[in-house]
Amino acid sequence: MRIALGAGGSMVTMARAFLYVLDDEGKIKDERDQFFLFSE
Repeated sequence: MRIALGAGGSMVTMARAFLYVLDDEGKIKDERDQFFLFSE
C-alpha cells in the first residue's frame, strides 16, 4: 500500500504483518499486528 506522510506528503510503502497465537482448539488466543514503512 502506498501512503503519504506529513504535511509535505512524502510517499512511502506500508506493509502489514499478522502473528496469531492459537490455543489447543485452534482459536485465536493472542493477535499481534506489525506495520513497516519503507521509503523510496
